[in-house]
Amino acid sequence: MNIPNKTSIKMLVVLMFLITSSYINAQQENILVSPKEAFKLITNDTNIVILDVRTIKEFNSETGKLKGAILLPVNELDDRIKELDQFKERHIIVYCRTGHRSGIASKILSKHGFKVFNIEGGINRWKEEQLPVLK
Repeated sequence: MNIPNKTSIKMLVVLMFLITSSYINAQQENILVSPKEAFKLITNDTNIVILDVRTIKEFNSETGKLKGAILLPVNELDDRIKELDQFKERHIIVYCRTGHRSGIASKILSKHGFKVFNIEGGINRWKEEQLPVLK
């Protein structure tokens, strides 16, 4: 039976720490927030970027959009990520219709080093909670 030496145990502990801290940091960069929490963030921090990842048709539809939102459809996000580099040091609130595509977008953005808040339930839930939209 091989008994690990002290160096091996120390290396294993360090490796476990690095993996755990990387996981925690990744989770912190992609935070799910309720529409009301997002509204508070937008209201209290003028430095936040609002990113709509729906299609252009949805963005211009009767559903409306959030004031100041930038449109960048999720299916174009990987190819156009450089357009957002100017916002790398700011928090981004991302949304879609129901929260599914914004979840995908949040992962892409986090992977590229952005600090992301994802609106739970998308603009549909935002409207259910009677928060303001632009038509």
